[in-house]
Amino acid sequence: MKHDIDYEDEAPSLVLRRLASKDGSAMMSDYGAQVLSWAPRGESPVVWQPYTLHFIDGKPLQGGVPVAFPWFGSGFSHGKGAGKKPHHGFGRILPWTVDTRDLSKGDISYVLNSSDIPEEYLELVDSDGAPEFRVVYRVEGGSNLRMTLKVTNLGGGLITYEEALHTYLRVSDVANVELKGLEKAKYLDATLPDFPLESQGESPVLFTGPVDRIYSSREALVLRDEGLRRAIGISKKGSNRTVVWNPGYEAGNRIADLENGESDSFVCVEAVNCREDAIKLGPGQSHILSQTLSLWQI
Repeated sequence: MKHDIDYEDEAPSLVLRRLASKDGSAMMSDYGAQVLSWAPRGESPVVWQPYTLHFIDGKPLQGGVPVAFPWFGSGFSHGKGAGKKPHHGFGRILPWTVDTRDLSKGDISYVLNSSDIPEEYLELVDSDGAPEFRVVYRVEGGSNLRMTLKVTNLGGGLITYEEALHTYLRVSDVANVELKGLEKAKYLDATLPDFPLESQGESPVLFTGPVDRIYSSREALVLRDEGLRRAIGISKKGSNRTVVWNPGYEAGNRIADLENGESDSFVCVEAVNCREDAIKLGPGQSHILSQTLSLWQI
């Protein structure tokens, strides 16, 4: 199905870039350094995007792989506390700079410096003193999709931040897929008040209703989709948590910019560091978060 881009206002900061190699292709947006699509050569899309991408400067693009930084949700880390806006941080609503020294047909690197961030956002970063940092985000889109986020503390004090690669995966029907690899893992259930601690048990994750869970897990996962007769492998490094999310049909229909029923065609599986696993960087220290997607037929 054709995907459209709807420019609701003038959109001078929206630049799209196509990554293409002999092994696969991806589409990127400089706005948010966001992966919009990816597929290995000869395969249907793996990364989900909505039928229409609505661009409004200062608001996030739907679907793809938004980069949540420097807080997750409204912010769970200590220091300046929760209730922060925008939701999932400012990284996904700012233009990033392309590093032209590290650019090829199938790979791209983006840079976000603290010096380029508006002061009203920068003052929300948990830090000892004025935060100074550099974020480098590299995307390699071939037979696999590899996303690597490196944050370096350039200042003289401690920086605490949360992060996520908020990956939307395209599925035939959310009710007919299963996510394997989280068996027996503990999770916080965000669909219930106060995020109670639950256990996955012996079964894979199924999507029979709304799912919004923060798992304590470093494991590689497999999303099995009988409808598309394929499986998506999801591996990661530098992450102690995995978020699994689908809003369910009714809540999905209330998401702005999505058509009725669109939420049935995606599952989010995210490499995350949040809450007690927020990253703390001393002066000169760096942290790397990466997530890799692969695909095979079943």
